[in-house]
Amino acid sequence: MRQVLPLLLAGVFVVGVIGRLIPREFVETYLGGSSLTSSFLATLIGAVSYFATMTGAPFVKTLITLGMGKGPTLGLLLAGPGESLPNWLAISRVFGLGKAAVYVATTIVISTITAYIAGNTIWRQQPPRSLASAGVNGWVSEPSRESMAREFMSEKTKTCIEPC
Repeated sequence: MRQVLPLLLAGVFVVGVIGRLIPREFVETYLGGSSLTSSFLATLIGAVSYFATMTGAPFVKTLITLGMGKGPTLGLLLAGPGESLPNWLAISRVFGLGKAAVYVATTIVISTITAYIAGNTIWRQQPPRSLASAGVNGWVSEPSRESMAREFMSEKTKTCIEPC
């Protein structure tokens, strides 16, 4: 416990500092949503970063609060434990550079694809616009709900303001 607690506190402190330094717009732009690019970038961050288990969760939570999508979050969490720069060096020394490169590339590709698929199926945030506007399968887009609410309120307001 004496060895773990100082490292945990230092890691959480560093995560807090990083969370204050990274602008929300940056995270939302590059890691938000569930696009293939954001999934790849998050997987790449996980693959090169060296996180202890106890500091990885606060780091991911910080990125989520800054606007990171759920799919990219999965990609970062999948690639993180299996990859890191020290891990790359150890694998290349044991198995050789060629096999290490295949391992790293395979991990990144599989994590990216899994993050992309999960982000667009399991954690789908919005339906495609064509389905939402057509009302297919019960999808109703947010603007039409808002317009329905505005229309309802305007009818109620007219009724209340105009004499009966």
